[in-house]
Amino acid sequence: MRLPASALGVGLGSLLPLAREGPAERRRRRRRLRAVRTLSFGTAALLAWRSVQAWGFVTGASVQGAGSATASGAASARGGRTRLARQFFGDSKDYEAEEQARLEAFKYPEDQMWKVSGDGSKIREVYEGARNPGSVFFSIFQPGASIGFLIVGLSTLLLENGYPAIVDVSAWTKEAFPYLRPGMDTAWFPQGMFLTFYGLFGTFIFGPFQWWLMLFNKGKGCAEFDNKNKSLSIVKDDELISEVPFENIDTVVFEWSNTGLGARTIYLLLKDDNGRIDFMSPNGEYSKQVMEKKASVLSDFLKKELVVVE
Repeated sequence: MRLPASALGVGLGSLLPLAREGPAERRRRRRRLRAVRTLSFGTAALLAWRSVQAWGFVTGASVQGAGSATASGAASARGGRTRLARQFFGDSKDYEAEEQARLEAFKYPEDQMWKVSGDGSKIREVYEGARNPGSVFFSIFQPGASIGFLIVGLSTLLLENGYPAIVDVSAWTKEAFPYLRPGMDTAWFPQGMFLTFYGLFGTFIFGPFQWWLMLFNKGKGCAEFDNKNKSLSIVKDDELISEVPFENIDTVVFEWSNTGLGARTIYLLLKDDNGRIDFMSPNGEYSKQVMEKKASVLSDFLKKELVVVE
């Protein structure tokens, strides 16, 4: 196949500037080409690295308990390639440690674990007290419901004796609170008596007791294990309830009932059959793995034997 003379002339004409280049120009052109190739390769490699990192292969979580030499070797090789890749790209971040820290924080939430002092010489189980969102809600809802029961219960007695119901004393209350008027089938005995009893109890006894607990936050305190003084101190409502030297403690007991009806707690058995010390927060609802971790940490802190009861 022959090329037209015009095309051949154009092709040869495009090569003439390259033929007329001197050695210095050719060296500069080759350096520019190498720089472009290096930049392109580096950009492609960086994008590939970030893609692999986004898929989670960088962390290279090892499989434990497989008992396979092949799996172990593959994990080691993968970890080696990961470290080399990080060194090549100048990434000094420890992704494996970061992933492990996130996993630990997920399994053992900080607000459910022991509160540790800065120097590590003290650990605490904190008692939040009676003031919490649930108690605030019920301290408002329960007295209101009790007043309603009291009004309905007394109204049944009034209606049976020919008097109007309590909400019928004015047109406004009759229209605004029609649900506080007893129904036609509600009699004083036994419905009215029960409603009146519950209303009196909830309004004048249990309601004020709830407000007293909430306002003064009764039960607030902590159980503090002090490794310097070698003692356990239990404080509630700014009062020292109990103080036990470490030397009197025999074992740390972790008790967990899988049925949900038994005990789920950590306590201390004293030497010479002197009883036990219950120090866990009554409001604490922890998972089994959190309780296991807390019991293990406490056993190591006290240097006492850990006994598991299931």
